[in-house]
Amino acid sequence: MMEQHVRLVDAAVDVLIDALLNPCGPICIGICGCSGSGKSTLAANLQELMSEGGIRAAVVTQDSYYKTDEDLTPAEQSLKAASALNWDQPAMIKWPLLQAGIDSMRDGGELTVPVSGHPRGVKERTTYRADGVDVLILEGLFVCSPEAGICERLRKKLFVQCDSETALQRRIARRVFPEQTVRKQWSTYVQPGFEKYILPHAGMADLTVPNTESAAIERLMDGVRTHAKWSACLEQRGRDMGRERAG
Repeated sequence: MMEQHVRLVDAAVDVLIDALLNPCGPICIGICGCSGSGKSTLAANLQELMSEGGIRAAVVTQDSYYKTDEDLTPAEQSLKAASALNWDQPAMIKWPLLQAGIDSMRDGGELTVPVSGHPRGVKERTTYRADGVDVLILEGLFVCSPEAGICERLRKKLFVQCDSETALQRRIARRVFPEQTVRKQWSTYVQPGFEKYILPHAGMADLTVPNTESAAIERLMDGVRTHAKWSACLEQRGRDMGRERAG
């Protein structure tokens, strides 16, 4: 187990260092996985890790880009009224809006995250400017799926791996809906959506992060934080930035 952890930490360090090499504008790192796998936990820990090293990182969640009522077709509105609309598919996300925001930041502009009615979306408009962000961390179910149309915009793709039962229990623990409703959603929409849109592309990830065990992500980040190569990377980055400011 210890040997596996060491290999995972080494792999994570290599992926992160490679992502930071020769940046041209803000770089994008995508995090995908099933519902309840720990995507937002990894994103938050990665943001903290980078911030500690002087790297300005921002987290944007796919949940903020779910369609609102005015975006739905009449057929989708009818399904929603009957509580039969499948939200666990890429078609429910406003990908062109997210794509345009990413492209704008890469060109030196800004990305504005819209207000979303999704429970895990943002509650007020948030704008990130290219000159204030070094790394944009995108997390969500489908951000690494071809249907999203943003894979080519991601410098690195991370897949959070978690067994189905553990992920389901985490979703139940959020207490957004009654347990019976969550279980029905899981078997009807969530698990089939994962198997159709996410799992087939998991092999394309640059790093797979196991997160079935408690605090697995935190242990991984602690390993990266104390890794000699990561420390050396941050030191070199600091020297480079110092020369840029001096020049």
